[in-house]
Amino acid sequence: MTSSLDAVRRTEYPLGASGIGPAARSGAGPRPGLRSPDTRPPRKLKGLSMSVRVRRVYDPPEPEDGVRVLVDRLWPRGLAKDAARVDEWPKTITPSTELRRWYHAGEGSYEEFAGRYEAELAAGEAAEALGHVRDLVRKGDVTLLTASKTPEQSHATVLARLVQA
Repeated sequence: MTSSLDAVRRTEYPLGASGIGPAARSGAGPRPGLRSPDTRPPRKLKGLSMSVRVRRVYDPPEPEDGVRVLVDRLWPRGLAKDAARVDEWPKTITPSTELRRWYHAGEGSYEEFAGRYEAELAAGEAAEALGHVRDLVRKGDVTLLTASKTPEQSHATVLARLVQA
């Protein structure tokens, strides 16, 4: 028997048509045409040869996850490392502390955050780590994990789009 909390934990967050954020999500209500999260098939982004998924790290691991990559700078609160089954944790690919704090303070829009994050990923160690994640995608399925309550408006969604390019 599954609880409503289990159904919420299994929810996957599809990208909008632009690849950034949820599809046509300007209102507070549910999007028309979508089934409830517990009946919707898993949403996969088509990769070069395999797929990339964005999921909450608190969701239980699934066989379809492939390589599970935690893309948060901080370890998720209250989650045991063995329960998370994280295969890789490249901290250099996460947004800088300054960018993360700026975005969470509500000082800018998601689109502005995405642009700043992309600029951070274009240089140095972050670019190398992004290349490594792209290599993982070429080899098989990859699930990007985040503790964000709204993964569709987090850095994980930006990252998923970039590893597809």
